[in-house]
This record gives sequence, structure tokens and C-alpha cells, in this order.
Amino acid sequence: MGKVNKEKSRPGKAIWSLTAAFLGAVLGVFFLAMSYRYFFFNLPLVLRAILMTPLYWLVAVIPLVVWKKSGQTIASLGFTKAHPGQQILAGITLGLVMSIVLTLIPILTGFGEYVRNNKEYDQLWQFIYEFFYCIFGIGLAEEIVFRGICFGFARQIKKSDTFAIILSSVLFGLFHFISGEILQMICMVFVGALFCLTRKKIPGCTLLSLILAHGVYDALIVVFSNVFK
Repeated sequence: MGKVNKEKSRPGKAIWSLTAAFLGAVLGVFFLAMSYRYFFFNLPLVLRAILMTPLYWLVAVIPLVVWKKSGQTIASLGFTKAHPGQQILAGITLGLVMSIVLTLIPILTGFGEYVRNNKEYDQLWQFIYEFFYCIFGIGLAEEIVFRGICFGFARQIKKSDTFAIILSSVLFGLFHFISGEILQMICMVFVGALFCLTRKKIPGCTLLSLILAHGVYDALIVVFSNVFK
């Protein structure tokens, strides 16, 4: 009987863990937004450049604590040492393809207002830094949280990849509420699902691949928005 009760309690525990992880990510991005608004942009440019990437890791701090407390390991998020070159190539390729289909083509066909980024750059170092920030800041934190932790807990709730893909992707969309744009939130649901599906279907595509893909995709939004004004 004890074993049965333990088995029945696992989905409930996973639900609470998923809730705590998601709310922790939301708290992290809220704290980040407040820091940007009242503190960050008063700092010198060089200091801002140094702090910008590690500050974004705040999004992943609480979710990682919840993940660790649940008895999981970092490796169980979806990282592997096997075939690193293949993982990197898969990530960069996915990021480029997504950028062409979801950003470049809409811009060239007159729908740029829906995909453009409002960052205005004119220096090479700014574009280089954008790639660094998007990969090691945004991509790293958000992929660990949503395609790693949230997907993992969702998979524990119901032993179904489809359920985990849908739930983690919906949470990914809701996470972007800070933008205040419903359309972007909806788009992020589909982007999240695409990331999940590619990891499941493409050989050699791991969480590392998704971090690179996410970062390249985000950075190229800025590049294409500035090149094709």
C-alpha cells in the first residue's frame, strides 16, 4: 500500500515543483525588469555590458534550486557529452533556419512590424555582443528553465512527451507576459513547441543545441531588424 501511495503522490509533487519553478522564473524576470528600470541603465556602459549576461541567469536560479531539491541532476536536464560537434552544428543550423523562416522572410515580405526588435545598433561590437548575450544569457537561462526543468516536471506529471511539450510551451508563452503583447506570447508558445519537437526528432539535438539555436535566433532578430530597416 505504501508503494502505491508513493506512486500516486509523484504527479502531485511534480505539479507543485513545476509551479514553484515557473513562478521562480517569473519572479526572476520581474526582478530583472525592475533592475533594468531603476538601476541597470544608470550604470556606465562597460559595467552594463559585463553584468547583462549574468543578471539574466536570475531567471534560472529558483527553478534550478527546485530541480535540485526534487532529487534531479543537471545532466538529467538534457545535457550530454556525446558528439559535442554534432550538438553544436544542430543548434546553429536550427537557429539559422528559424531566423530565415520566422524573421527574415516576414521582414522581406512586408510583415516586419510583427517580428522586428526595437534595438538600434550601428557598431560591429554591438552585434557581436548581442550574440554573446543571447546565447549565454537568454538562451542558456530560458532553455534550462523551459525545455529542461519545466519539460522534465511536466513529463513526471503525465508520462507523455506530447503533454510535456504542450504544457512547457504554454508556460514559455506565459513567461513572456512581461512584453505586454498577446501576439508575442502566442508566438512563443509555438516557438517553444518547435524547440521541444526538434530535440525529440533531430538526431544529435540536445539541450545544448537548443541553447545555441535560441541564442542565434534571438540575435539574428536584432541583426535583420537593423540591416533591413
